[in-house]
Parts: sequence; C-alpha cells; structure tokens
Amino acid sequence: MRVGILTFHNSRNYGAVMQAYALVKVLEKMGHHAEVVDYTCSQIQKDLKNSSKTKNVIKKCFYLKKILEFNNFNRKYLNLSKLEEKDIKNKLNEYDLLITGSDQVWNKKITSNDLVYFFKDIQQHKISYAASCGDNVDLNEDHISLLKSFDALSVRENILQSELESFGIECTTVCDPTILAGSDVFEKFSGSSLLSQKYVFVFMIWKSEELLKNATQFAESKGLRVISNKGSIKFLLHSRPRDFVSWIAHAEYVFTNSFHGSVFSLLFQKPFISSTVKPNGELNTRVSELLTAVGCESNILEDEKLQVKDIKPPNFNMVNAEMKKLQTKGMNFLTDVLDEIQREIL
Repeated sequence: MRVGILTFHNSRNYGAVMQAYALVKVLEKMGHHAEVVDYTCSQIQKDLKNSSKTKNVIKKCFYLKKILEFNNFNRKYLNLSKLEEKDIKNKLNEYDLLITGSDQVWNKKITSNDLVYFFKDIQQHKISYAASCGDNVDLNEDHISLLKSFDALSVRENILQSELESFGIECTTVCDPTILAGSDVFEKFSGSSLLSQKYVFVFMIWKSEELLKNATQFAESKGLRVISNKGSIKFLLHSRPRDFVSWIAHAEYVFTNSFHGSVFSLLFQKPFISSTVKPNGELNTRVSELLTAVGCESNILEDEKLQVKDIKPPNFNMVNAEMKKLQTKGMNFLTDVLDEIQREIL
C-alpha cells in the first residue's frame, strides 16, 4: 500500500525526525511504500520563524546551519511527499492509508487546533500510531467525532487511552516508533566517534544548569570530557540529526532530560541518568513510565541537586526483553490493522 504519515517532521527536533524516520523504515520493512507528508501547520511555522529571530550574528549562523542540516536529513531519509500547502486535502486523498503520529499531533497548543491532523474531510483509510495530546488531554466533540471515523487508533499515553475509551472509542497504547524500529535502523548513523577523547554526553530538551553541573562534576570524577547540546562548540559543529545518534552511541555515559535521549541510551546500551524534572517543577511521567516499564528505575533522577556519584549500567538483558514486548505490541497493532485494510482495498 501507499502510506502517508502526518507528523511533526519539520520541527528542528532530533526526536521528532528520528521517530518519523523510524516509522518510515518499519512500514517499508512490512512491504509498504511510506512517505512523510511534507505538511507543517501554520502555528509551527510561526513558532519556527520566531525562534530564528536573534540579533546575535553567531547564534543566527548556527541556527541557519541547523535548519539546513535538518532539511537535508528530511529530504534524504524521510521520503517526503511533494506538496503545495493549499492542496493538502487533495494530497492526503492520494494515499491508500494515512497515519497520524507519532508525537503530539493532537495538542491544540502546538497546532492551534489544526484539524488536518485529525484528517478532517478525508475519506481514505486512516489510523493513528502513538498519537498524543501532550500532558493535558483536551478533546472536544468535533475531535471525538473525527476520531470515531478512524479505522483504528493507537496512542502514546495511558491517560489519552482512558479518555478515548470513556467516549466508547476503542484504542490501545503503543511504543514510540524509535523503540518499535530498534537499534539496527539507527546503526548507520553512529559512524565513528566525533571526539578523540572519552566523554559524557549531556542532551537536554530544556537547559538545566543543575543537570549540567551534576554531569560536569560526575565527568571530572571519572576523568572524562563533557559534551553538551546546550553550549558545547564541538556539538554545534557536529549537530546534524545523524550526529545526535553518534554522540550517544559513542558516549561513556549520558545525562539527559529528554525522552528520546533516554530511548537512544537504551537502544545503544549506555549507562545513563534521565532527569524527569520539568522547568515548571513537575515530573516528566512519559520518561518515568518508560524507564519503569523496562526496569530502569535506578536511572531516574527526580532531584537534580542530588549529586550523581556513580551510574550503574542497567541490566540490558532484562531491558532488551522488556523492549521486545513493547515492539511486539506495536508491530501486532500495525500488522493486524494494515493487513485488514489491505484486504478491503484488494
């Protein structure tokens, strides 16, 4: 089948492009032709434009470099569709099957309630894979009506599953596409180390001085260098999406407050610490739920002021067994739904 994926591939976010790439590779392995629909809602376009505004010439240059690098990755690896924005509905109706997700495609704060992500007025077969509303589920009657027209629904969080089921909508939770695809899909991006010295890699979605300080003190105790995506010149020089994978793959240890930072630490079997502290002081339950599910509770840091003196590597035999269960559940969902839709088409 020809499958179109609608997600946040154009957000300059490492996890976003990697999950999009992962879902494309999984679908290709299943024998389908998968494309990422090259659509970006107006709110995200506005946010990207605002984030590029700076009077600092050096920051501007690095930001333009990042845009170029992400655009190059997307064109090379995501099988991007050709699309004129005004033709989005016509484009979506060209596919045998449409998938929305993964990511927070139903988060109104991010999309400004863009109903394209709910496939409004689209008659083709449609499903969701690991779709999310973010921390706050805020679905109205229009959303529920649109979701009831889907062939099948899978979501990212348990809270969203419960909300949909309260409206009589059957759905299941599935793992992120990066987990679904497994480490083999990303091995080609690991390459050789980008640094001749051994290092601790600090990958942060939001900059935390406490986490960086913690990692720095830990690295000093081990005689290691620190590379951070928030400030290290070496990272800024090697910041392509594929470099993100390489930095984790060759690190001695990883400190992160990112979900995908945690996922790739697991995939490449790295000793790591994952802070679940958000900027507002709340805890990131998405990360803690994943790490608890795979037996990595000891790798969770709920107080960044607590100095990390040692990092015990997870029992990766157990981790891999639990990750395999998540992969199997996700693959069973896709296989069962896609096989049924393909039979209907034929």
